Amino acid sequence: MDLRAARDIPEVADAARSAVAGAQSAPTPEARRASLDCPALVTAQLRERLRLCKPQIRIVWEALLFLAARVRSICPHVLTAANL
Repeated sequence: MDLRAARDIPEVADAARSAVAGAQSAPTPEARRASLDCPALVTAQLRERLRLCKPQIRIVWEALLFLAARVRSICPHVLTAANL
């Protein structure tokens, strides 16, 4: 339920898509890891809107990244908030 609610927040869905895109274009492994970190804006959005704690935010963020990477690899031309 938390994942579904999080992907319906446009800022969070956009951040996940841009994190995956940034990781795929990053030149070094360190840059890839850094681009996949959960942004402060996303943390604040999930904490305020969904009342999630830090460990749950991390779990939801990782699931969002997985979904964004999966959608990007299957259908790179269809990246909308509805599909993430």
